[in-house]
Amino acid sequence: PSFWTFCKRYFGEKELAMQYLAIDVGGTTTKYGLVSATGALSQQGEQPTMRASLADFMASLTGLIRLHKAHVAGIGLALPGVIDSQQGLVKASATLPFLEGLVLGTQLTTAADLTVPILIENDGNAAALAEHWRGNLAGTMNSAMVVLGTGVGASLFLNGQLYHGSHHVAGEPSFMV
Repeated sequence: PSFWTFCKRYFGEKELAMQYLAIDVGGTTTKYGLVSATGALSQQGEQPTMRASLADFMASLTGLIRLHKAHVAGIGLALPGVIDSQQGLVKASATLPFLEGLVLGTQLTTAADLTVPILIENDGNAAALAEHWRGNLAGTMNSAMVVLGTGVGASLFLNGQLYHGSHHVAGEPSFMV
């Protein structure tokens, strides 16, 4: 399925005409932008990633979401670590260990009083989705991607689909590098 099929599944057909809040939580910096369904970026910014505690992290992220929630049809959140995107569950994160075991989508929905869907994905997988949608990998069926930041991430696209694997770590180099 295409990126559009992916969006329709999580956000619905009607909402594709609206904007989305894209958030990339990194080890040191959280970057964000308002993106249209065609990929046009209308606003962007960054702020430090609050890593001292869960309370600080949630306050920072919730504040960012509240600032933009009235103008978006959905939120995409990319995080480092092992993410079960179907459940919105952070299974493991060396960078943000206080998130382990949290169903972060539910936590953020409650904390920010959200009425729009929130999709949580591993940062390497989110980068691959973006590249297959509007980047250099558009139109390709199979790819491997490595993402370098504070840590190292990777992803696999097989037969036109993002491949998570049975434990949500397919393609990840982990601590090999």
